[in-house]
Amino acid sequence: MKEFDARFKDFSEIGKLSQFLKTPYDVLPDGEWTDVAEKLFNLSKSKLQMEIIDLQEDVSLKQYRSASTEEFWAKDAIDKYSNCKQLAINLATMFGSTYICEASFSKINFLKNKYRTKLTDSHLEDTLCISCSPRVPDFKKLAKEKKCNFSH
Repeated sequence: MKEFDARFKDFSEIGKLSQFLKTPYDVLPDGEWTDVAEKLFNLSKSKLQMEIIDLQEDVSLKQYRSASTEEFWAKDAIDKYSNCKQLAINLATMFGSTYICEASFSKINFLKNKYRTKLTDSHLEDTLCISCSPRVPDFKKLAKEKKCNFSH
């Protein structure tokens, strides 16, 4: 239990930032979320407070108040609130990057098995890059470009 608590103690802190990500218009500028952002992500508390006040009063952003979280934070108008945007990016990508790491580790275990004992680290890295890529090769096109080297 102690080990579990130690590993996941920051998750309760991250929960305090979820309202900022979902509804930035509803957070208090001097709320506890700024302390958590400063502690976990090394962002300036005072700059975050000033930016959230400006963001909440920005007339050009009022029209996006009912937009989805992704749409809101993707707007170019948000770029002038760099600390707020950086915090939103950190929060939004936190779990996706964990998934990619876990998926990559599983792929390494699959690639480096007892039947591939001569697989070098360099080849493993190349194979992992290929297996983690979302791109799918056009096998028919690649096969057409190659000539058969069999002789009669």
